[in-house]
Amino acid sequence: MIAHPHLRRNIFKLYIFSSFEWMLFFIPVLYVFYQSIGLSGQDLFIVQAIFAAVVALLEVPSGYIADFFGRKKTLIAGSIFALAGTIIYAQAVGFWSVVSAEVLLGIGLSLRSGVKEAILYDSLLLLQEAGEFKRRQGISGSVGQISEGVTSVVGGFLALFSLHLPFYAQMIAIIGGLLIACTFHEPERKRASINHVANFKKAFRDIFWRDRRVFWAVMLGGIISTTTFASVWFSQTYFVNIGLNVALLGITWALGNFAAAGGNYLSHTMKRISEYTQYVVIIGLVAVGLLIMAFVPTVIGVLSILVIRFAWGLLNPLSQEVVNRMVGSELRVTILSIKSLAQKMMFIILGPLYGWVSDVYSLSTALLLSVGILLVVSLVSLAAARRTGALQ
Repeated sequence: MIAHPHLRRNIFKLYIFSSFEWMLFFIPVLYVFYQSIGLSGQDLFIVQAIFAAVVALLEVPSGYIADFFGRKKTLIAGSIFALAGTIIYAQAVGFWSVVSAEVLLGIGLSLRSGVKEAILYDSLLLLQEAGEFKRRQGISGSVGQISEGVTSVVGGFLALFSLHLPFYAQMIAIIGGLLIACTFHEPERKRASINHVANFKKAFRDIFWRDRRVFWAVMLGGIISTTTFASVWFSQTYFVNIGLNVALLGITWALGNFAAAGGNYLSHTMKRISEYTQYVVIIGLVAVGLLIMAFVPTVIGVLSILVIRFAWGLLNPLSQEVVNRMVGSELRVTILSIKSLAQKMMFIILGPLYGWVSDVYSLSTALLLSVGILLVVSLVSLAAARRTGALQ
């Protein structure tokens, strides 16, 4: 083991940064907030698709910026954009002000996307502890989910006084994360060449042509993540449909985050079984959870949301580890950003479709559609990932 005190402190700082980053006071009451300013369920999915589109457009360029100019700088810049977006959200009065806020939040997220994971993985590489990544990433995710869970409860109660208060609390959390970001020590690594065009070509060629292992790993993680992300917005409509009040929205959301925290924390314990089997378990849990939501429109159905969030917690460290071990440090964030881009593109296509089906037909119909798409795409990707040797 090599003693790099600055790098070891990075790990603890990442836990703190995750706790601030996942303080999402306003998310549990977002649909109620939208209703208060005249937006519909379809508007919610359109706004979130716009957000995903912004992230998709900037995902790879921002990842490359992180690789070329520095991960610490991009974390700081991302936090500043997130703060600006939240300030606008706090003053939002209609559709376009919400879109403006989501655009800034999208820029902020794209700048941060993949950066924490890259700092963690490269820090562990230099510490000769790369095998610890899944456990450390699981702890980071668990800390973040617990943070979101606690702040969800607080946000729900703040919303009882004013639906704008959760956004002001969000600003304080973002400032906390910004201060932590300023203290990171960037790990030494191989640098990409100054030939930017060649670097982009290499990153995309590695994923979409030369290394089919990475491609199918990205596709597999992408469709499961997209479905679990859609279930987040399905759940808000579901909660409203079964009559939960604003305060209970926050508590229920918190339980979902605690379930995800448990999944993140326990993910590394699944190494006793193959990665193929781990993915099968995760896909099964998500599909079963969505089916319960579709056929049990009562408070009992809330348990299904906990199952889906737990599965998401299991997925995150697994999918990150699978891709990280197949890519080099010089373009790590760029390739992780391409991975995230695939997920965003799937949501841009599927999100508005699910929202339209939910409004025109029913939430149950949209949920059944999401299950069908999940099973078809994930099982094809899973078989291909196994065949190409992407999974251990």
